[in-house]
Amino acid sequence: MRNILLSDYYKFNIEELADIEAFDFEEFSYTLYIITKSKILYAIKIESLESHEIIFKTDLSNDICDVENVLGIKYILELESVIIIQQSGEIMKFSISDKSCESVGCIENGILGFSYSPNQEQLIVATGNHILISFDNNFDVSKEVHIDEDANSFKAPSSPQPVYFAWKADAKFFACNFAVQGGRKSLTRSTVLEVFKSAAQSDPDGQNVVSVSEEPTENLQGPISWQPTGNFIAGVDKKSSKQDKTKTLTRVIFWEKNGLRHLEFNLPNLKDSLNTDSNSIEVINLQYNKESEILAVHVREEESQESILLYHRSNYRWYLKKVVQCLDGININGLIWCLQNSKRLVIVYEQNFIEVLDLSLVHSQNIHDTVHENNLSLIPSVDNNKILTTVFKKTIMPPPMSNFELALPNPVLGFSSGNNYICAACENSFEIFTVDNNLGLKQKTIKNEISKQSNRLRQFLMVPYEDKYSIFFVHNKGESKFIVEIVLDSNMNVINTFEKSIKNSLTASCASGYLYTQTAKGGQKSEENGDDEEEEYGFQDKSSGNYLFIQNSKGTVFKYFLNDDSKIEKHSNFEIPASKIQATVLNGMEYLFGLSHNYRFMLGSKIISSQATSFALYDSFVLFTQNTLGMYQCMYVYDLSDPKNPLAGLSDSVVLPTPESKSLNVRNIERGSIIVSVTNDKLVFQLPRGNLETINHRIIFLRKVKKLIDQNQYNTAFELCRTNKLDINVIFDINPKKFIENAQSILTKFKKTDYINLLIAQVKNELSDEIQYCAYDEELQELKNYHTTHLSKKINTFCDSIIKALEATKNEKYLYSQFTAHIRKEPSELEFVLNTIKQMKDEEAEHIPENHPPHLNPANNKRFEHKKHVTARSLLEYVCWLADAEKIYEVSLGTYDLDLVAMAAQFTQKDPKEYVPYLEKLKAMTDLVERKYLINMDLKKYDRAVVVLSQGNAEQKKRAITLIKQHNLFNVGLKTFKSEPQIIREVKVYMGEYLASKKEFQQALLAFESVHAFEEALQVCKKSGEVKRALYYANKLKKTEEEKQAILKEILHELLLNENHSQAGKVYHQLGDNKTALEHFVKGSDWAACTKTLLKMEEDHDVIKAEVIVPGLELASNLKANLLRQYRQTFSSKYARLKVVQQEKKMRPQLLGELGAGQLGNQEADMISDISESTQKTTTTHTSYTFSITTGMRKKKDKKPKNLLKRNIKEGSPIEEEYIVDFLTEMQGQMGIFTDCKNLIQYLIYYDMIDAAEELNREMKLYEEEINIKVKSLKQSLFEEQNPQLAELYPTIKQFDNKVSKAFDVFLNNFDHVLV
Repeated sequence: MRNILLSDYYKFNIEELADIEAFDFEEFSYTLYIITKSKILYAIKIESLESHEIIFKTDLSNDICDVENVLGIKYILELESVIIIQQSGEIMKFSISDKSCESVGCIENGILGFSYSPNQEQLIVATGNHILISFDNNFDVSKEVHIDEDANSFKAPSSPQPVYFAWKADAKFFACNFAVQGGRKSLTRSTVLEVFKSAAQSDPDGQNVVSVSEEPTENLQGPISWQPTGNFIAGVDKKSSKQDKTKTLTRVIFWEKNGLRHLEFNLPNLKDSLNTDSNSIEVINLQYNKESEILAVHVREEESQESILLYHRSNYRWYLKKVVQCLDGININGLIWCLQNSKRLVIVYEQNFIEVLDLSLVHSQNIHDTVHENNLSLIPSVDNNKILTTVFKKTIMPPPMSNFELALPNPVLGFSSGNNYICAACENSFEIFTVDNNLGLKQKTIKNEISKQSNRLRQFLMVPYEDKYSIFFVHNKGESKFIVEIVLDSNMNVINTFEKSIKNSLTASCASGYLYTQTAKGGQKSEENGDDEEEEYGFQDKSSGNYLFIQNSKGTVFKYFLNDDSKIEKHSNFEIPASKIQATVLNGMEYLFGLSHNYRFMLGSKIISSQATSFALYDSFVLFTQNTLGMYQCMYVYDLSDPKNPLAGLSDSVVLPTPESKSLNVRNIERGSIIVSVTNDKLVFQLPRGNLETINHRIIFLRKVKKLIDQNQYNTAFELCRTNKLDINVIFDINPKKFIENAQSILTKFKKTDYINLLIAQVKNELSDEIQYCAYDEELQELKNYHTTHLSKKINTFCDSIIKALEATKNEKYLYSQFTAHIRKEPSELEFVLNTIKQMKDEEAEHIPENHPPHLNPANNKRFEHKKHVTARSLLEYVCWLADAEKIYEVSLGTYDLDLVAMAAQFTQKDPKEYVPYLEKLKAMTDLVERKYLINMDLKKYDRAVVVLSQGNAEQKKRAITLIKQHNLFNVGLKTFKSEPQIIREVKVYMGEYLASKKEFQQALLAFESVHAFEEALQVCKKSGEVKRALYYANKLKKTEEEKQAILKEILHELLLNENHSQAGKVYHQLGDNKTALEHFVKGSDWAACTKTLLKMEEDHDVIKAEVIVPGLELASNLKANLLRQYRQTFSSKYARLKVVQQEKKMRPQLLGELGAGQLGNQEADMISDISESTQKTTTTHTSYTFSITTGMRKKKDKKPKNLLKRNIKEGSPIEEEYIVDFLTEMQGQMGIFTDCKNLIQYLIYYDMIDAAEELNREMKLYEEEINIKVKSLKQSLFEEQNPQLAELYPTIKQFDNKVSKAFDVFLNNFDHVLV
């Protein structure tokens, strides 16, 4: 699928150069060193590629005789000299600095060939007497060996023959191709001239192993080239034609470094393309480029016409992608590939000319968006004068397979593909092929003098617009560059030609975004959709989008307006000149993307990726591949219509996710994969070995699913989700309101009921994670809000809508789906399903079964059909596949239908030994109440057992009451026996006793009081200390005063045991002992009750204050002050430790993302101190109330006080910062101590203890100042530093928000005490 295109071209005509004999190219300074046959050495700099400069020329005729043949020259960077190798054996060194030439060695027998290693550290010379000599850069001989492996058996050829060398790119091995009697041999040697030998495996077919190193090969030719990135060596041989033995066929062959042959391909017959059995081609040279992607073969035909054939290998086959013919019949002296730009080829002619060809090995770019229905997605692949064309809209297959093999009269110079056409440029014509939807092919030939005279044609495009076509290309005339546009009418006739001279080279071109997104055939917009399209593309004039983007070598992009030779406008600049550009239009905005030779993927001036290898546009999506350091490449897909995609940001840098992020925008692909096309929503890659791989990308299909749902094609959308492993939840989540309202019409269009079952099974309560890839901005936010507001229990809402819709159809085939929805609900309605099946089973038993004869129905000549297709048995069997086997067995037992239980056990494959004896036992029980009771007791459904027993006799009802008391089923008992007052009284008494045992005294009293169980209620009051209620119940029981006093004493005894001093004080006050009551009020810190009691006492108030109240207040004040000091010290030390921890994290940034707050993994378990381990085991509660299943009332949960001061985490723990932040934040939130202190200060002032009040107030202020700090984690602090605008948007962000009243100064006028 990859083709070699000429992207840029430079030609230098240097008239001084005549009869070039040898040359070398020094790439770092872009300098050509050329020596002519007259022995003049030139240094020509072509760094700018727009012009050349002759740095120097030196006449070496005094040092080198004119008759001497120069085998080659080589510039050595270390020596800063040009080494000249002569055939006579003389080795000369020309110093660049002082322009001096000297002889550094002479070989008596002459030189047959030489080669420098790629690292320029070693020179290998083959002498005339067949000796290999290794020289270092000082021209000292390192080693000498015979050219053949066995010098004794060597037989020299009758005449001297050239020796050819080829080095491996790492300079560790080289191949030497030399002549022997009877042919040639090729040996691989190391840098110390040792022959590389390895065992050659036998041919699996039993034939002889073909090797070029074992025995002389008769037809082996001289030129060889070692694959830089592999182990294959390319060479040339000739073989006899099959048709005519007198004719030969030249081939390029390959072998390993041990000489074992591997594959070959025949060179074409350039004169007669139809004749593939013979050719008259001589291979002069062949060279791989740096990346081994292109093999250049320099050939000469019979008429001395020379060409360079550029081959590319794919799927184990070699394709002739481009033919570069020599200029004006001048022969080529040599060629060389550049290393920095691996696809730049330098060609030096024997006379005057130097060419630099910038090539691109790319997949052909379709001129229109392949998303459109009329775009057949034609993918061409060039092979000599043939274009292998595959219609990807119909079939996806790699070359050499194709739908069409388009034959051309000459090799392809350039081509362009569109919706349904391919235009190819040949030497003297344009060949236009059109394909219809039925794969019918038509060809149109356009003769044109401009194309006939075109020299190095490039940037070839054929663009349809309005009712015309334009053929655009760039070519050279002499030293000048020209843009050519040939305008064609709808019948492909030339109506106009424009030619415009340009100064800078054009390196890339593409159609405008408006032409790229056109949908009508031939580039015309359809009239009925014209207004909508004009609004979509953002232009009113149909001709305003008729332009091309062209980019010069400096990265400047211009608009070239078609059919207007004078209108060219500057558009933009790429930071780095792009080798491929492509444009699209979305919502009236035009996007121009570019990919440079050094893998920079750009959107205008923004660099999206610095390691991109390919990209493609499809609808509103941009797709690109990127190299990584790992085993795989990454492939990114972004929707340009998504405002939040990273490509649309204003920042010049783009942050791309990694595959580990689990984002659907990125995925791993095989290394070396290149995007070929996106067709039918399928992404096609070509892998390095040439085969194609197709991917259905989720983001593209998610957008398609949304479009289908908007068009009410739910069944097609479901098929896409199912076949492409998309989250089926999106079917509902994209528009839940629409789905619920139209559920019946949606579901009845599904092809199979199994699809409905699959849809139900896949639904989940959470909003689908994939919804963000097909709904954006306001639409996505609306979906989230709707989900939060209306779909808190989405599964149940969804299943209810399914059930309602399917019930309305009254079609029995949907019963399976209805039952699936019932079982899928949370909690599952399995019991309802089995009861429904039981009803169906009972109904079926009442009907007479249908008995049909075995023969055909004479009315329609078909088998008799049962009217009822869905039976209770089939439904039960289906349900048994959905739910848990044990659950089904238990629920079926709850139906009390033993036949149903037996079927359920059978379908769930339950062991008969487990259930058959049990069922037999149940069948033997004649009393149905006892049978149902036994079933419920075995299932531990005690509530249902109570209900069953309530339907029996008096003895069974007593057992029901016992069961209620045993399992605390009071709610069940009250509901079941609501019509039997005596039993209700017993149940409530048991309930009151149970509540009292759980210390739920208030609820217990209500239970007793409701049935006038005052004696039991009085006992509860004694335990709870309810004095008033106890006296109330004593009056109801008509107790005497002495008995009432005894009751109060009992209550007082309980209160003192529980150290409830405040309540005990109230009892003493009730008994009339105010002094003792006062003492207990002081112990309980109930200063309000203490003050009220003091005012009612007749004793000396000053004495009581001094002896009782003041000491109690002093003790309370000291305790509170000490507690405040302890809290302040703890907060200060923890805050200081927090700063130390955060400073350490700043010094080690990798610690910032290790663990989140509160995440205690196994690896941290040993970091928690022993003291704090027990306090860490707390459970999260969502509410402070719980619902009692025994009483049906809400009750307050027991709150365990959190003592932060006893919790601790060892220093150095990974979660130490998170713990300290939580610790300090929790301390700041505990403001109850301020309320207690303020209340205490009021009474200190009241009792004239001003010093103690001021001291406590001071400690309270100090503690408040200590905690009045904004505690932040390091991540939060860094975020606020990186976003200083937050301080303007939220001015209080740096303040500590303390909503509790702060400490106050102590003044008597601040005290407002009311005695009530």
